[in-house]
Amino acid sequence: MPKAELNRRKFLKRGLHLGTGFFIASQFFAESAEAKPIFKFPPKIIFLGDSITMAGGYINIFEFYIRLRYPNWQGEVLNMGLSSETASGLSEPAHPFPRPYIHNRLRNVLRITKPDLVFVCYGMNCGIYHPFAKERFDAYKAGMLGLINQVEATGAKLVLCTPPPFAHQGSPKTILDANEDYSYAKPFEAYDQVLKGYGTWLQSQFKGVYPVVDLHAALSPYKDLCYGKDIIHPNEYGHFIMAHAILNELQINKVKKVKIKAKEARKSGRENIDFDFAQISPQLIFERPVEALQAEVADLNAVELKLKGIKFKEVYELDLAPDVKIRNTGKAWRKGVSLATELANLQTPTAQSISQLWKAIENKRAEYDRALLNEIGHGRPGVESVPFAEALEVKKNFDEQMKRLSLSNSINAVVERIS
Repeated sequence: MPKAELNRRKFLKRGLHLGTGFFIASQFFAESAEAKPIFKFPPKIIFLGDSITMAGGYINIFEFYIRLRYPNWQGEVLNMGLSSETASGLSEPAHPFPRPYIHNRLRNVLRITKPDLVFVCYGMNCGIYHPFAKERFDAYKAGMLGLINQVEATGAKLVLCTPPPFAHQGSPKTILDANEDYSYAKPFEAYDQVLKGYGTWLQSQFKGVYPVVDLHAALSPYKDLCYGKDIIHPNEYGHFIMAHAILNELQINKVKKVKIKAKEARKSGRENIDFDFAQISPQLIFERPVEALQAEVADLNAVELKLKGIKFKEVYELDLAPDVKIRNTGKAWRKGVSLATELANLQTPTAQSISQLWKAIENKRAEYDRALLNEIGHGRPGVESVPFAEALEVKKNFDEQMKRLSLSNSINAVVERIS
């Protein structure tokens, strides 16, 4: 009997050891709406998954956001995703090589990276693109239970992600030749229902135990935008939606509420005000920004401004930039007005530093994370990286750059009484 099969049976027999820790997001992530310097943010975060995770787009956006929102955090985010990998230990005959199995490298990954928080996203490959079958589902459940047990044994916390959608368009059946079976190259046309079932199991099994991010539900309404000819791997817009879903589930992207006394504007008609915010610019993270995601981008730039000391019936205008003005009644300003959409597209004095941060994250992910993945070992052919000694220099330079960068956007705006 293959070793992988023995492992799966062992994990099924053991079941899930829930441990004593009841995970809630606030154990790690500060919930302050003011995004004050934090001390509970985990020092080491890793992501495990298949090729969707290995691509790294959603991880880059996740790290980009937390470094902007919490600039005093000096922790580390590592992408340990591996293309073709499964948690089920299964592999279709047509695959060019046996699919990697996370349990063949998991112990070493955890031992070497020593994470405090582990994100897990498996499923796309685990049903090997076939119709639903109990034995394949059992193999997926066994692999996930074993993975969870091993992570818990280290003392690290977990965030589970459902498999993203399989974006098959239309309903034509896959035509198989004689003696041919389904595979990634010729997938079962309704495979998305298999993945949805895997995700439903994760949610029902672990509700109240770990955060479970429903990536399937988040991406499904945007299939036309997030997938093209490649119906397995989300594009840049898909990775943004994945990151947004994670930040939402963990309640990291809370609205920053800014309260400012504007008595001078009421008395003299004009007053300068200052406030800080963390900008996620669509021009930076997308090759071509789209209107369809405007609300999600604004959500990551959510700032609510309250002006105190002004009269309800008067009208005040906030001048953020020469061409960015927001006019509202005193009643609205005292209640709070959202500046999210305007701030997302604003040109700021720290735009260059923010751009440097984005590029540094992308470079560190491609160079150091990939080389570390190979250094730890995984058994998958064709994963190229720079030599590890060179990657260590990239990591050293990245850490030094994170300490130097000034990322706080200080906005100097004008409040003017109009009537």
